[in-house]
Amino acid sequence: MNTDILKNIAASNREINTDSLKIYGNCLEFKDTVIQLSNVSLVANNPLTLPKFPLWTIAALLLGFAFLFVEEGAVKFFGVVLLCVGGFFIYTWNQQMEREKQLKKLVIATNSGQTFSILFEKGEFLATVIDTLKETIAHPGHHSDVIINIKDNIIGPGGSAIDTVNEINTFGGPR
Repeated sequence: MNTDILKNIAASNREINTDSLKIYGNCLEFKDTVIQLSNVSLVANNPLTLPKFPLWTIAALLLGFAFLFVEEGAVKFFGVVLLCVGGFFIYTWNQQMEREKQLKKLVIATNSGQTFSILFEKGEFLATVIDTLKETIAHPGHHSDVIINIKDNIIGPGGSAIDTVNEINTFGGPR
């Protein structure tokens, strides 16, 4: 799949961290955003950009190791500090790499050029979500309400969104 289009419009990209998506009718809702599915021009499974290795940490480790052989006590201590700092940043980078290798990103681009990225923990579940979105977009007359629970990796039937909105908007609170 060619996703070069998404790379060119990175400035208008919003990364969304949400526990669930709601599809009702022709709308996709998450957090404070509602997208009309008929305005979606692209839905893609895009790989995450992995963080680059911090090359300066190698210099810090080499310098710290070299400082250990100097007779001056303060310089030896500074060498130990450099070794610790370099090791800590390499460890942190490695942890981030392992986490981001597991994550998958759903990218939704609209006709207006706005893109939204939503992170998923499991690629298999993301494939199911893309299939659900594909079916919803392909059959716009079919009004099935769906709740996609990203946190628990569950897709289930949703309640009627219009009834919920009407209950909240009544004077005096919910009925």
